[in-house]
Amino acid sequence: MRIWQKTMISLALNERIKNFMQTNRPASVFASQFVGAPDEDTIVKKACDLKKDKIDVSFFFLGEYVKDKEIILKTISSLDQIAGRVGAMELDNHISIDPTQAGLLQKRKFCQENCIRLASSIKKNSVNHANNRNFLMLDME
Repeated sequence: MRIWQKTMISLALNERIKNFMQTNRPASVFASQFVGAPDEDTIVKKACDLKKDKIDVSFFFLGEYVKDKEIILKTISSLDQIAGRVGAMELDNHISIDPTQAGLLQKRKFCQENCIRLASSIKKNSVNHANNRNFLMLDME
């Protein structure tokens, strides 16, 4: 593993740095360039606005190396709800998730079940199947 990758992983796992970045005003202003919205309602509205400008959206909640089962279940539930709302608004249903956000650090089977749940929700809620832009993408952490 390269030194850059090791450094980034250790920073992502460091609670003090994570808390600093999430609560420090200058850091949050910097991060806001890369964060579409703070909650589900705002991101779905923003996705609708971007669609008017012919810009596609991928829905992704920030978070890597997630170990807490409650956070995993909340993330899966939120993404499942987004899949339904996005489908109802006839947006492309493209959701992206890190394997640990789906439960990989808990159990491989738990992660697989959560990914199948999201993929099924995307399939069920996607209006336009012909464009092939409705899918679940597993990101690399």
